[in-house]
Amino acid sequence: MRHPLARGPLRERCGLGADVPLLLVPSGLRPGKDPLRAVRIVDGIRASGVPAHAAILGLPIDAAIVLQLADAARSRPYLHLPVPFTADVMDAVYADADLVLNTSRFEGMSNALLEAQAAGRPVLATAIPANLAGLSPRAAAAAFTDDASAIATAVAWLGSVELRTEIAREGHAFVGKRFGLDAERKALEAAWRDAVS
Repeated sequence: MRHPLARGPLRERCGLGADVPLLLVPSGLRPGKDPLRAVRIVDGIRASGVPAHAAILGLPIDAAIVLQLADAARSRPYLHLPVPFTADVMDAVYADADLVLNTSRFEGMSNALLEAQAAGRPVLATAIPANLAGLSPRAAAAAFTDDASAIATAVAWLGSVELRTEIAREGHAFVGKRFGLDAERKALEAAWRDAVS
């Protein structure tokens, strides 16, 4: 557990101490990623009594979404839109989050979900096929289709360090086993054997 005064790069950029519940939404700012849904979910978490903050972190791809997020942030001091970080510090950025939230409506396999789990963070994501394929069994079981279930799960997870730690540990092991170097080597060997047979 972090010291209450310890801050990594994300918390420092958002001006938050380690004791503030923080959701990270690593998302390209475009309709398919639906970052505005993340705003609704965080509003619901706060309405449930958890004083959570959220950092939506991604490249500004769709101008309309960027403007809508900026407008939402003006009336929500708990919504942060920090400038994206370089790849070399992303492990530390993930480590600053208590929960990583994905609100994609559609996409291929999300690198951010794999990175978050590899960095040992619990991931709560939409129940779309590509997300489900990249989530540990427990995170996949918690994947949501509606805002109410996302809010309820996030509130439960944010309320228990032990639960978040268990989910994060499982996700870390899952990514290592399914997407690590050994898994990649075996997949390449199998493809090579199929090609030469």
